[in-house]
Amino acid sequence: MQTQPIRLSPDDEITQRLSQKKSVVVEANGVLYRLVRDTPEINLTDDPFANYDAEKVRAGLKASAGAFRGIDTKALKREIWEAREQDTPGRPA
Repeated sequence: MQTQPIRLSPDDEITQRLSQKKSVVVEANGVLYRLVRDTPEINLTDDPFANYDAEKVRAGLKASAGAFRGIDTKALKREIWEAREQDTPGRPA
């Protein structure tokens, strides 16, 4: 299912902010949404695997092999868990 765009007039505040390349956050029913320009680099389709390339994934995994060599991985994992337990505004732990 293709998402249908919502058309905005040139006088709309959102349109003006976008044309000035300012970030745009909208609120609907108490939920905040960030508008992001649709570009080929960003997959904004309803299907998260629409542009999936298994060979690129394998190449990326191969290139990252050994990236944690020399790092205390136990300490890294502990720091990640500690960070996850911290409250973020609008997103409780």
